[in-house]
Amino acid sequence: MNSTLSTQLALFRVQHKRSFTYYEPNVGFKTNGFYWMDYSHWFNPSKVRKNDKSSELSPFISLFDNLADTQKRASFLRKRRERNMFIAQIVPTSEFNLYCLPIQFLNSRININSWIHSETKTLFFPTQKIESKFSINYSIIQRSEWLALFSIPTEIITQIIV
Repeated sequence: MNSTLSTQLALFRVQHKRSFTYYEPNVGFKTNGFYWMDYSHWFNPSKVRKNDKSSELSPFISLFDNLADTQKRASFLRKRRERNMFIAQIVPTSEFNLYCLPIQFLNSRININSWIHSETKTLFFPTQKIESKFSINYSIIQRSEWLALFSIPTEIITQIIV
């Protein structure tokens, strides 16, 4: 794995009125699931293997690494009659650096390779990086899906597409 990830990467987020993540133009995206819990709570294999998305608030913000999959998700949400929807493009303004996110479980520790944005300290990783650690159900999680932890600041949100 490279120690840096090119800033050519663009990520996209679909946001709607009932999203678990909230958005404010002067702040960016923030999760409602910020708890003082170990990451092992959120990476519990039984939660990751669920056949439906949990309604429990989490520290993760879902993103896609291509606009086509993002538009498919937006279309799905429109069919569910979600309102006030938009797509945000996230393009980092500087290099990402490789970061190893350690997660301590009761009897073991795993490391998830991720990238941290050097200016904003925002942590990103593709779901494919956790595929080898958990049984990922790709009927509910797309291979192009990435996760960000806790927030995505406005500094790296480059475009809002309505």
